[in-house]
Amino acid sequence: MEKIKLVLPGLAYAHRNTIIDIIFFLLLGLLSLTWFKGDFLINTGDLGFPLDRISHFIQSLYIWNGSVGLGSMNPQALAGALPLRLFLAITEIVGFSVVVAEKITYYLSFTLSGLSMYFLTSTLIKGEERRIASLISGIFYMMNFYVMTWVLPFFMLTWTFLPLILALFIKGLRERRGFRYTFFMGFVG
Repeated sequence: MEKIKLVLPGLAYAHRNTIIDIIFFLLLGLLSLTWFKGDFLINTGDLGFPLDRISHFIQSLYIWNGSVGLGSMNPQALAGALPLRLFLAITEIVGFSVVVAEKITYYLSFTLSGLSMYFLTSTLIKGEERRIASLISGIFYMMNFYVMTWVLPFFMLTWTFLPLILALFIKGLRERRGFRYTFFMGFVG
């Protein structure tokens, strides 16, 4: 128990700036909540947020979509079933409204995209400029106007985690721990 007490303060001190930066991104992510006016959804076009999240998740488990015309193949839905659609189904099971679920989704996507780019930049850059470059690139990636207005809900995960996947790939090559990082890339990808 004594070792744990000695290690944790040293760990917190060594990564103090990183912890401060993460808290900064968590707070900056709250900006996404200002996009919502009252209890309205954000409409991003014809692929908006699903109103019945459980049935949308169940439908995405099949490669045939019978709800469109006479039916159509839908193999790409299976890829998005687990991360985003499972999360949305859980929000409905827990009892969150559609608006609250969308707010949580936008907050997480907005915040995690900045952290993802922060991690990529801190992986690529070493030295004194590392922290400031990581902060600026994370903020720039979060505040990208094109992405904030045109990324459809089901492509958000790709946009959010692409820098993290690339950073894990680079770290796996550098540290020669490919299997470990491949597992993490598959999990977030």
